[in-house]
Amino acid sequence: MAAALAPISPLFPLLPLLHRCSPALHFPKLMISTLSISHAASHSFMCSLRIPLLHRCSNIYSDLPCTCAMPPGDGCKGNIRYAAIGRISDRVLVATYHHFTAGPPSAKYLAVAQKVLSSDKVLSQQSANVPNAVEDSCCLMQADKKFMYIVFVEKSYPERTAFELLRLIRKDFTDKDATQAESATENSMSKTVKKWMSAACTKYDDLTSVNKVAAVQAQVDDVKMTMEDNVQQMLRQHENLESLEDKADIMRSEAVKFKKGATQLARKMWWQNCRLWAIIIIVTIIVLLIIIFSVCPPCRGQR
Repeated sequence: MAAALAPISPLFPLLPLLHRCSPALHFPKLMISTLSISHAASHSFMCSLRIPLLHRCSNIYSDLPCTCAMPPGDGCKGNIRYAAIGRISDRVLVATYHHFTAGPPSAKYLAVAQKVLSSDKVLSQQSANVPNAVEDSCCLMQADKKFMYIVFVEKSYPERTAFELLRLIRKDFTDKDATQAESATENSMSKTVKKWMSAACTKYDDLTSVNKVAAVQAQVDDVKMTMEDNVQQMLRQHENLESLEDKADIMRSEAVKFKKGATQLARKMWWQNCRLWAIIIIVTIIVLLIIIFSVCPPCRGQR
């Protein structure tokens, strides 16, 4: 059995992918039938199965979310979420592009985009804005005679700038892929438009690079933050100055007390010194008188 399984062992890691791409394949029967064939036959069977299967998987996953050419958070700011292009004649989305993959899944955007494309009320307008279409995203659309261009943006994104992005997508699509799209099947052009649509969405994802008002607002915000930091520093310095002033007042008060105490102590020591000198002088005088009276008889009244 091990020898029979060896030729198809490289296929085992692909089993989850095979099941997802082709649910109609019954793997237990496939594996059991493979066990009974020869080494060469099983090898050729594996090769013949893998090539069309991988081709089928590539078609299925052509509309999977792309990654903005970099991981979410390393360049994508989340302003531009999703974009799609639909053919009006048969209400088919021929191309989709998921720009901000850190947000809701592409299936939610796809469902709303299909509803917008299928709505006669929306189609009667050349442009429209559907707020909160997918969670915190707004859906904006523009249409010409043949195609509808749809983009999902963050709810606070300027509407004028979003329509500029739609005009850019419309122009690039008309110049490059409109002819091919007239007969394209559903979602078959996602790979074709991905390169230029990714560049457009990345450009408009950075609002300050395409919106002068936003750029000025960003500069104002920077200045505002700088001023707030300066004010905070001034307040901290003022608090430090007040603290230093309080400490200086305390030290001044302590110095006055110290000076007063030192003056009183100096006076006390001076009086003590005076009394000591007075005692010494009195004692000295008494000693001298005793010596004089003891040595000099006339002083004692004797002749």
